[in-house]
Amino acid sequence: MTTAAGQSIELPGPRRSPAPFLVSGTVCGRSVAKAVHSPADVLEEILHWCDRDPNATGNWQVSSDYSEPITLIARLKAGLARETRRIVHLFRLLPGVPLGHTLTARCGEALPIADTEWLAVGTGMPCESCLGLAARDYVVSRAGYARRP
Repeated sequence: MTTAAGQSIELPGPRRSPAPFLVSGTVCGRSVAKAVHSPADVLEEILHWCDRDPNATGNWQVSSDYSEPITLIARLKAGLARETRRIVHLFRLLPGVPLGHTLTARCGEALPIADTEWLAVGTGMPCESCLGLAARDYVVSRAGYARRP
């Protein structure tokens, strides 16, 4: 915040972490890019662009300067499949790798981002294949778990 004297002051309260996702594309013939905080925000931004320009294009990625891969947790939205098929999948996204309208889970299941419900850790019935494959990223030592190099 800037005061009338032009000095900058810090307001108390929690700071929001930097947005890890970058959505970019073309709207009305112009290149656009925006940092966002979640895949739901990615979809919202692209839909906003399409409302302004039916010929808009967009793609997204984990920001290339992000320090390590991000794992997202998601399943199909209610009503798109029987409950038994709405298992929770793990999606590992690498920084700087462009993504499209579908994401492929660790197990190989592909979900369109428009049909995806993003979840918090511990929500829903997990995909056993995704969990098993994700566990391979870690090694067990006497000191505890460590990420594989």
